[in-house]
Amino acid sequence: MRKKKLIQKAFLLYSELEMKKLPNDLQIDQTVTKQFEQELERRLQQQDAQKQFKHLERRRIWKASITAVAMVCIVMGAYLYQKRPGQDKAALGTTSSSKEETNTVPSTNETNTNEQKAQETGEMEPTNANVDLENDSISEENNLFGIPEKVDGETLEQEDSGLQESLIEFAVNVGIPMLSTNSSNVGYSPAALYEILEIISEGAENETKEELFYLLGQSETTSKEENLDGASIENVLGISSSIWITETNHGEKINVNPEFIAAVSPKVDIYQVDFGRNGIEEMNQWLKNQNSILPSLESEIEPDSQIYVLNTIGLEMKWSHSFDPMKNTAETFYCSDGTEEICEFMNQTQVSRILEGEQYWASSLEMDHGSMFFILPKENVAIQEFDYSQLNGIINMLLYQEGQIKNVKWKIPKIFYKYRNNMKNVLRSTGLEHIFTNESQLGIICDQPLQLTQLLQIGVIELNEYGVNSSSVSETVIEESGLESEEMVLNRPFFYGIEQNGSLMFLGICENPLRS
Repeated sequence: MRKKKLIQKAFLLYSELEMKKLPNDLQIDQTVTKQFEQELERRLQQQDAQKQFKHLERRRIWKASITAVAMVCIVMGAYLYQKRPGQDKAALGTTSSSKEETNTVPSTNETNTNEQKAQETGEMEPTNANVDLENDSISEENNLFGIPEKVDGETLEQEDSGLQESLIEFAVNVGIPMLSTNSSNVGYSPAALYEILEIISEGAENETKEELFYLLGQSETTSKEENLDGASIENVLGISSSIWITETNHGEKINVNPEFIAAVSPKVDIYQVDFGRNGIEEMNQWLKNQNSILPSLESEIEPDSQIYVLNTIGLEMKWSHSFDPMKNTAETFYCSDGTEEICEFMNQTQVSRILEGEQYWASSLEMDHGSMFFILPKENVAIQEFDYSQLNGIINMLLYQEGQIKNVKWKIPKIFYKYRNNMKNVLRSTGLEHIFTNESQLGIICDQPLQLTQLLQIGVIELNEYGVNSSSVSETVIEESGLESEEMVLNRPFFYGIEQNGSLMFLGICENPLRS
């Protein structure tokens, strides 16, 4: 009803304006009138779709903001609990600097003044509609025939663009040698690997530290700040890491630096172990405690191993719009080796932004803490022949909401596989050399020069109707009329990734959905 009234008002206004320009003895042809009305209705439908997409974007950003506010409230609550009357100031570590920090919080009046200034300068989101029904006028700035192609001012939220850019560049630099040399399902968590390398850098010196900083895109002055951001990634993502250090080296007892333990213990578990006696049993027990379905370590660990690092990720995210299991279909997946597999495909049509390049199609689906994107090489491009140098640019375009808004008809195979990645050779191919040799400079970790023997990343990925490693239902999707349609049929090897608030949490290739 509202749309009909809107069309009538806009049409009457247009007719009135046009009649003033025509001689009195002329009338507007009925066919032209009908064509105008149809065109106007189509444009209004497009505009409604734009508003729906804005609403979805606004809701995603709002959810992320609520999560951030909740975290701040928890931290402030703990701080105020420590500052309550009657506590020993010396025991609580109260300093004059902390008092000065609390005084820097702006008052309510200052906040209101800032909001008023932002409104006056036009930095806040405008609330005027394209068509003013009360004044029967059409906005010149964004009229019915000038609908913007992209959501204005509501692209990806950038809480820390420096960290996001470093993480994406890091993900691609490590991912290219890992993905391009594999002929089976492969995937890893850039965020989890990034964080554990940050932790190790706290115990490194000289050339070893420089190589770590270069790979992470950091410097001595930014490391501490980036570590704080890494902690927020851990809280949402469920990253777990452990460092296993030998008890002895050439018969001499190893002592771990207590200051290093204190600096990194909130983020990582540190153990000393006899690798030749019970090292693998204790590591497998630690993995089981993190997640009972994680793959265990199978091969024996060399008795002369010095430092082992285990890195896992507990990723669970829901689709913003669940797939209907009743719409699943059995279809063929065409593998790179020429074999064909009958797989269970999930089906859904949803408003999404879609990109087309010379070698690929790319699009994404919204999730409760971010989105999942898919890059599908075109039928004439084998995934081994894909130009991997494009990945950085494609991922950035997807995260910053580039592309055309369309009704995308999705066909996605269900996926379940466990991965156990030996990251040593991959990291060495990126230029990280010293840390794996006798020249390793990890003197801050312990009182003897030790080298990193191995870094393993272990995890599980399950993609189903409800999300990633998820079993709960979210709301259903509504297809928008008036938009062009496009298909994303993932029936051949494809890239996929998961982002949260602009940070890349997972990157992988699906070569065969049935291969675990």
